[in-house]
Amino acid sequence: SCRQVAGSRLEFQLPQPANFQGFVAFLSLGPKTLKSRKPTPYPDAPAALGDHLRKRRHESGLLQEDAADRLGVNTWTLANSEKGCAKPALRFWPGIIEFLANDPNSEPSDLAQRIQWARRRRGLSLRVLAKRLRVDPDTLRLWECGVRTPQGEKGQCRKWAESDDQASLQNSRIACVSSRLTFGTERGEGRDLLSGESGLPFPKIARHYKAEGLRCVVVGDENYGEGSSREHAAMSPRFLGCAAVIVRNFARIHESNLKKQGVLPLIFSDPSDYEKVQERDRVSIVGLAQLTEDCPVSAVLHHEDGSEDRIETRHTLNEDQIIWFRAGSALNVLCT
Repeated sequence: SCRQVAGSRLEFQLPQPANFQGFVAFLSLGPKTLKSRKPTPYPDAPAALGDHLRKRRHESGLLQEDAADRLGVNTWTLANSEKGCAKPALRFWPGIIEFLANDPNSEPSDLAQRIQWARRRRGLSLRVLAKRLRVDPDTLRLWECGVRTPQGEKGQCRKWAESDDQASLQNSRIACVSSRLTFGTERGEGRDLLSGESGLPFPKIARHYKAEGLRCVVVGDENYGEGSSREHAAMSPRFLGCAAVIVRNFARIHESNLKKQGVLPLIFSDPSDYEKVQERDRVSIVGLAQLTEDCPVSAVLHHEDGSEDRIETRHTLNEDQIIWFRAGSALNVLCT
């Protein structure tokens, strides 16, 4: 019902059903806009990879098509990754990390997980990384599972996972192999002339000298390098900062490998001069600026008591191999 009250005001009275107020206010006939905060399409603290991708894309103002072009994938692949319906292949991870400007996965502390984490960051398959490290893929798989630990110092092996430089991956492998340098000798240890400590493994002494900017010289006996025809047997001395190897005679293949690595292989002209070398000697190799084919090389042994012995050595370097030595290795010559 409707009735007029107090002037022109109309009052409507409606039937009174249960829980009904009985009066309705008139609203103006203009358009209405409902306002509320638009929810973000991603959580404030994303945890899943899809949430990280979606957040980065929205913050950058990119459509899925544009973001997919940056990542090198199609739009459907990106959409499925954002929804968590698909996992990206290993080869896409370097691009994902570059797109996000960080790695969504935290860095593990365990060595086995760290190797796997570093391999994913580089987008490398198990087989490819095993080939670069020169190990069997099954061995690498056991490392990642924690069943086995890489040989050598654990701290050196950890560099595989810490370095983003592909060349450092190979150097880290050499670092582990070089830890076993001269372990086949009778003692395998000596005296550090800088610190004065005795009974230290030769690789540890060589690393200390290298860190101080010094080179070392290896002195050996008969058939030096026998059974060490692999390149690592020559790469390890070079990695440890060895400048030259002076011996009574070489195993042929090992001598050739030393030349390729830029380590100077010298032979005592008088084999008895080997007995003049003392544990605490410092060695100076002189006349290398004038090194030529079939030219003898002199070495001066500076003894601890201040006395000196000058010995003569010979080499079998040809002109090309002398160029390798001056360049640091045969590979350095090829790269220039």
